[in-house]
Amino acid sequence: CEISTTTTTSSKHHIDNDVALNECEPWKILIYDDFCRDIIVPLFSVQELQSFGITLYLSIHGKRQKIPNVPAIYFIEPNTNNLDRVAADMQGALYDSFYLNLSNGLKRKQLEYLANALIQKQCYHALTKMYDQYIHYCSLSPDLFTLNMTDCYQRLNAKGSSEQSIEECMHQIVDA
Repeated sequence: CEISTTTTTSSKHHIDNDVALNECEPWKILIYDDFCRDIIVPLFSVQELQSFGITLYLSIHGKRQKIPNVPAIYFIEPNTNNLDRVAADMQGALYDSFYLNLSNGLKRKQLEYLANALIQKQCYHALTKMYDQYIHYCSLSPDLFTLNMTDCYQRLNAKGSSEQSIEECMHQIVDA
């Protein structure tokens, strides 16, 4: 595995290995939330995504129709709303197989929530693979990235910032 020194290359490497899943599948669907869309857009052109076999890009929050015999690659934040949408899609058998890529680590509580939802809906068998990407940031250029955290810089550097406020912000960064 080649280790890259730039944030763009590193981010791209994480994502493209998993987007290129199942090379034998000629067509794939990429489903993302707003946060992960902002991660993907600066990294991949439409042509690059098409080279991986991704022919359709859809928001997880939009209305989607059933597309049989096509695998779906989800790239989402692991929050309750997104996990509920994934479970509903699996229950409705919208796609042939489901590859779940999470922008940051799935905590045990979230994993149990997803597992219970899939068991209750009797669709746990539809989940093909699940990956924690740990790419909860956006690469704007090879040497520039953003954490996509509102007012993070101000909370860390403002003259009136309390020790507690700074520690809370640091915990948010670490947990992201």
